[in-house]
Amino acid sequence: MVQSARAASRSKGTYLSERYRQVMRRRGDAKAIVALGHEILLAAYRVLATAQPYTDPGPTAFSRLTTQRLTRQAVKRLQDLGYQVTIAPRTDAA
Repeated sequence: MVQSARAASRSKGTYLSERYRQVMRRRGDAKAIVALGHEILLAAYRVLATAQPYTDPGPTAFSRLTTQRLTRQAVKRLQDLGYQVTIAPRTDAA
């Protein structure tokens, strides 16, 4: 699994390579490789359990999740402070 994770971490423009970079920034190389091996095992299990082919979510999957998570956290924090929050997209071009 470590060899597979090392190879996946060096690939360009994939979900796994971006996952490696994300964990590596926080935890270091060794833990990031183990986490990537775990992701590969989970993906293999899902492929075998569902008989569906693996589809790579792409390297932008984390930025989408980060935006959603930050929005959710900000709304919860404002609500905890007693504000009523309504989310609407910006209409002006910034």
